[in-house]
Amino acid sequence: MHIRFFTRLGFLLFFLFLLTHPGNAQTARFFGQVTDSQNASVPNAEVEVTNLDSGTVVHTTTDASGEYSVPYLTAGRYRVVVQAPGFSVSPHDVTLGMGQAFLFNLQLTVGGEQTTVNVQGGSDLTEIHLESNEISGTISGKEVSAIQLNGRNFTQLIALAPGVSNQTQQDEAKVGMAGSVAYSVNGGRTEYNSFQVDGSETLNVGINKDHSTLIVYPSIDAIQEIKVLTSNYGAQYPSTGNGTTIVTTKSGSDSFHGSLYEFLRNENFNSKGYFDIGTSAPLYRRNDFGGTIGGPIVLPHVYNGKSKSHFFYSEEARLETSPT
Repeated sequence: MHIRFFTRLGFLLFFLFLLTHPGNAQTARFFGQVTDSQNASVPNAEVEVTNLDSGTVVHTTTDASGEYSVPYLTAGRYRVVVQAPGFSVSPHDVTLGMGQAFLFNLQLTVGGEQTTVNVQGGSDLTEIHLESNEISGTISGKEVSAIQLNGRNFTQLIALAPGVSNQTQQDEAKVGMAGSVAYSVNGGRTEYNSFQVDGSETLNVGINKDHSTLIVYPSIDAIQEIKVLTSNYGAQYPSTGNGTTIVTTKSGSDSFHGSLYEFLRNENFNSKGYFDIGTSAPLYRRNDFGGTIGGPIVLPHVYNGKSKSHFFYSEEARLETSPT
């Protein structure tokens, strides 16, 4: 009885550790140094980082050299607040990209003056990285859900990044066994790409060589951000000889939220073509339906995950019928 109890308790603690310590190569981080107006380091300053999308709060302090680091962050909007005795509170709003190591040096002012600095990324898909020579394009979650896609396949969006061309030969992007991720990056071979979802490789190269498909196609409604690395990216990403596409899925927030949807296409909505046989449009049916739900992880009388641990779940199914 005691062994079973401690086994369950150990599994629960390990599960909570994984939730609160996400450790994969796709997480982002803040790092930098806190100084005063004379460029002297400020040790033991309190740094608070709040995810404005989920409400998650992370605390750290600067070391003797005034340096700090906040790792294991997801892409999104953050508020960084630095406090130190004798200095004014300094909040800053920053947009953090997927897998980005954001060098963010902070200079504090003496007295009660309060300054808010908003650092927002531009609307261009091409990013300029001052700390590295990486060339990449980013499609935000808002753009993913807003852009109309013939087939609701996220891989269609990577062609928006400079240097990427669609070689799938599919007007309507399919998923699963019938799908194709044949995209050429900067003229490279289509089979030399890498596709990662939350840090895991999803490319199924055993189906049809240069017309490989993916093991997992996340729902459009579950994607937080898509990043396309076209060249000069770092060693933390897989070396495939060509481009790397990184998908980050959404996370929950302090409030429960979700969605239900169905996207419908049917031959009854189509007009009959001039050369179509019969008196009506040919058979053509597409049903894409599913839902999402997210929120804080709460175990009554055991654990309250608000501002600490969250979950997000997505489920999608497709029914497709076409003439053979």
